Amino acid sequence: MLSGMQIGSRAWFVFTPDAACALHLAPLSAAGARLLRMRAPRTKQTAVGFVSVGGDGVLRLFSPNATEDVLPALARWVQAEAPGAPGLGRLCGAEVFRVGDDGEVLRRDTDASAWAGISPLPVLGSPAAADTVLASLAVGEEAWFWLTAAGPGGAPLFVAQPVAGDPRGRRFALRLEPLRRLCARNAAAAQGLARRTDAGVTLIATAAAPGWAAVARSLAGAAPSLRRARLVEADGDTLVSADERPDLSVLSAALAALGDTERWFWFDGVHLHLATDRAALTSLPAHSGAWRGRLRQGPGGTLTLRVRSPDIALLKALGRWGSQHVQDWPVLSVLRGACLSARGVRGTIQDPTAWQSPAWERHA
Repeated sequence: MLSGMQIGSRAWFVFTPDAACALHLAPLSAAGARLLRMRAPRTKQTAVGFVSVGGDGVLRLFSPNATEDVLPALARWVQAEAPGAPGLGRLCGAEVFRVGDDGEVLRRDTDASAWAGISPLPVLGSPAAADTVLASLAVGEEAWFWLTAAGPGGAPLFVAQPVAGDPRGRRFALRLEPLRRLCARNAAAAQGLARRTDAGVTLIATAAAPGWAAVARSLAGAAPSLRRARLVEADGDTLVSADERPDLSVLSAALAALGDTERWFWFDGVHLHLATDRAALTSLPAHSGAWRGRLRQGPGGTLTLRVRSPDIALLKALGRWGSQHVQDWPVLSVLRGACLSARGVRGTIQDPTAWQSPAWERHA
């Protein structure tokens, strides 16, 4: 079952450290729970719960009886079994959470060093998994692709599958169905063919929403095959370049003139709009992949984004988007280090990891 897990997947799990097959998974259903009760061995050290694949491709195990020994024991088991079962590499980097009866997280166990020496295997929906497919293409070969700006947690998704063996793309469409249900419907997205040429990879979008090229460029860090990819849209029998750089002159002027004046903002991971009047943003789509709120620059220059409910994914998405454009529009450097505030929350919420791209360092 592990091989079929992708971003957004959830399943029951039973982990018994001393068993030959330590980890058992089953569908997150009553039938799946019954199956585990019948087949999975249990001891006093057994942890039982559910596993979820986050938007970052990391598997997270939640259990009310998970001890601090579960994570290192899981990593040791994967280390021992992975040579004969490389698919276990999907567990590399997994995190374990002990939860209370009401689902509240009581403890989080994570340790990157525990997975040293284990070859990670990315899950479907992650840019790394799609890049593996693109990198494997020989010149002249093609792969189906789909990408979107707003996957689970606000992170972009990128999926690819070789055309060979699925010439009509029917199997690919079935694989996409559960992923599409997790994504914002109105977010920038594209679907089509990725073709390997002597010059590299060309993405040919046969169905695309405005802004998809910027999304593809933002994925290049996790999917190196896209770094020099040619991005085109199919217009009948004609291929039209989709790789024009956006004109951010209006936004840049607004950011340069901020001062201590409050602005309203709208951001969907691909486009950022500012306005002095909230009504000016009402025509923009209110889909689940967009954030709205108020923005103000503090005395030290730090921007504070005041939102209805704090969402750390907003800072991560803003960091990714800004890093793609700050080289052409240096005034965007004012975004670096932005924080969140919300009613009922003391102080501000920050995420230093959102601004770790080398592009921000070059414009410090």
